[in-house]
Amino acid sequence: MTDLRLPLGDVKFSVRAVLLCTRGDTLLTNCGPGEHGSGFHFLPGGAVRADEDAAQAAAREWHEETGLTAGELRLVGVVESFFGPPGRREHEIGFYY
Repeated sequence: MTDLRLPLGDVKFSVRAVLLCTRGDTLLTNCGPGEHGSGFHFLPGGAVRADEDAAQAAAREWHEETGLTAGELRLVGVVESFFGPPGRREHEIGFYY
């Protein structure tokens, strides 16, 4: 299936499903040497695919990243973000569970 990541002129538009996993007052984040360098933290999740709803995407991403089956998911927010340097701007709609 195709991820909902579309080049629109000078901006890449994407739809992302994100999981907020907490234990006590600790929030789970990913961190790694990816394209943004080490020390860059981001939340587990990824692109929603065509013909997939955001909750299905969140459960799929959780399984892909942890090997675990997601429990009950509850949508806690929708966030619109604009980021990136000139020439590589991104516009993202994120569904946070």
